[in-house]
Amino acid sequence: MGIRCIICNSSEQEVKEKINSPINGNVYTLYHCLDCDAEWWYPPEMDKSVYENELVEEYHLLHLGAKQELAVHHKFFIKSNRINSSDFVLDIGCGDGLFMSHLTRYTKNVYGVDFDEKSLDVAKSKYGLKNLFAMSLDEFKDVCVKQKIKFNYITFFEVLEHQDNPRRFMQMVMDILQEGGKIAGSVPNRQRLFASFRRRFVDRDDFPPNHFLWLNKKSLYNFLIDMGFKNVRVIELREPVIYGSYYFVETLYFPFLIKNFIKKNILGIKESVPVSSQLFESVSMRKRVITTIIKIVKFLSLAPFIPFSLLVKRHLYFEATK
Repeated sequence: MGIRCIICNSSEQEVKEKINSPINGNVYTLYHCLDCDAEWWYPPEMDKSVYENELVEEYHLLHLGAKQELAVHHKFFIKSNRINSSDFVLDIGCGDGLFMSHLTRYTKNVYGVDFDEKSLDVAKSKYGLKNLFAMSLDEFKDVCVKQKIKFNYITFFEVLEHQDNPRRFMQMVMDILQEGGKIAGSVPNRQRLFASFRRRFVDRDDFPPNHFLWLNKKSLYNFLIDMGFKNVRVIELREPVIYGSYYFVETLYFPFLIKNFIKKNILGIKESVPVSSQLFESVSMRKRVITTIIKIVKFLSLAPFIPFSLLVKRHLYFEATK
């Protein structure tokens, strides 16, 4: 039968590259679909251990509950939508519950599903959230059927790119969404500035088995239309000035290899041990001072890059209705 696109099921594919994943060392092949313009990795096989064992550094922050500020896509959703107190809202991949905690200001009917139990423990302990489900979307759909629940809003920010079967995922979303209900989410922008360079040195998590989909505005729009959604809107979101400026500094002056050298040789952080346990539990005062100095130097380096921050569009935000 041959290789078919996991977005549109087309057989018109071309091989772009093969890699040994920087996350688990396995071999993956990147395909570009000539029909829908999506890029995706084969074999698409999701691995829960990536999140639970903090194989991707981002997850130690979730497990610590260290994040304090909503991401730009979360803020955009809240600003763009009027959530009523009677609305039912589901956040798929809810993580540490930070976004959910903001949603509860508008309605108490907020649900969260995530198979990363460590993140959900934070959501319960830090924010006192209820209606949390540590399971797959397949399992959660069965819960919804039994309880006869359908949602006015279903959000999944930075989730779609992780899916090994995105069409099945979107069909399940459609099944538990009310007629006229809205979906909203975001994915990394495949065509973001310096994307290829950053993947090699900074954005090492943008590879399988963490990310299986590399989408641009065209391929994401076509996918949502193909799945039967209406009123589809896809926007390249600009980063706030401070983060957009830092994006340039990090790319041009502080690549991953230098950061890794400092972690290993100055801070003494070993890759084999989760970053969370070392950096926040056993780092000496001297090392904490070094870390603080590095952050200050980064901040002072931002000023010349503020005008360029408007060029940074790291994420694609999307909305659509059923």
